[in-house]
Amino acid sequence: MSRALVHVLELPELQEEVCKLLPRVALFHLSQVSTSWGAAASASLWSFLPGLWPVLHLMPDSSLQCEVDTSLNVSGHPEIGLSLRIDLTGEQWEIVLRRLRYVKRIHFGHDVGDRAVDMSIIAAIQTSLTVKLLFPRLQTITMSTSSPSWLGVGPPHSIAVAGVVITRGRRNSAEVQYLTAAFPQASTFGIACLGYCLRSHITDHTSVLHIHGQTLDVVVAVIGLRPAWCIEELHIHITITTPPQFDGLLSVVTSRCVSTLRLSVIVHEFAEDQRWSLTPAVLRALSTFWLSSLHLQAPMHALIADADLVMSVRSWPNMHELRIVDTSPSPSNVNPDPDPDFGNPGTLASAIRLPLTVVGGTFLRNLLPQLRHFAPGRGRNENAETLSRYFFDHPAVE
Repeated sequence: MSRALVHVLELPELQEEVCKLLPRVALFHLSQVSTSWGAAASASLWSFLPGLWPVLHLMPDSSLQCEVDTSLNVSGHPEIGLSLRIDLTGEQWEIVLRRLRYVKRIHFGHDVGDRAVDMSIIAAIQTSLTVKLLFPRLQTITMSTSSPSWLGVGPPHSIAVAGVVITRGRRNSAEVQYLTAAFPQASTFGIACLGYCLRSHITDHTSVLHIHGQTLDVVVAVIGLRPAWCIEELHIHITITTPPQFDGLLSVVTSRCVSTLRLSVIVHEFAEDQRWSLTPAVLRALSTFWLSSLHLQAPMHALIADADLVMSVRSWPNMHELRIVDTSPSPSNVNPDPDPDFGNPGTLASAIRLPLTVVGGTFLRNLLPQLRHFAPGRGRNENAETLSRYFFDHPAVE
């Protein structure tokens, strides 16, 4: 291909005319290509929205990112979805908010509470009538904000969004209580976690609750706001608490989140260097879940018998991943894994000091038939080496 032809193919005018002739499904696939043709296809898709693209086209490129995706509707036909990431001035918002009739997801960047655009955002998503008029297809709102206090302007209204993510800062109980009340229909919540971690769950209509880096009272406040959370995945990261309070939290979780399939609870430290015991009573409470993934990580001190663990795991025939990690500062303990890849199907990791003679054979072969991958915690210790020896005769383990 000659350089002249390559140059011609890169002409925006030619790309625009070609995109006008392509069907929308073809434009979607072309928009996924990271070239000028992909950008042209994305622009062409947005141009189908009457009155919207000309306005957005006049805005600085740095203030706007357009994303395109597709999914199957109830009839099995592909449906194109459009997303906006917007960082605009107040005047630009006044123009755009009158035209966002086709947007399904909106992400507000930077600190919402620090800019003059606050009132425009509040007017758009806090008033039910405005939401219905301006955002008839809106499903998801995510915000990178240090405080959700701006939601407190005016009474809360029911907003039919799939998920809300507050991505920065440590919350207090009053803030998270108001946040949950303001979005009663949202099935996915994220408190102080990265927005992109939950965006795929929201898109896939997977109900999850993530609460990261918060104190125990905030976690209990969030879970206690609903009599029952119909969620498939629950992630809790607590900064500091006490063992009795932690047992109380697990009791609340087992009574309010009974539909949970993937459970991860991590405690960074206990007050006054206390340690927690994983007792048979705790295991019996957790056995009420129909779990496929379980991750418990905390400073522990009591050993647990193989028989107790095996008895509990009999309640989890679909278990793909099991992690019980003791993070006590002990020379014989492995280093805690800050990124355990929770949710990766088929992972068994045991870093707690357990007698593993029964766990290695019967546990794998009879109790976890769906286990496909063994990944112990990072670092070396006798525990991991002992456990790994029992996996060689299990043909399903990779």
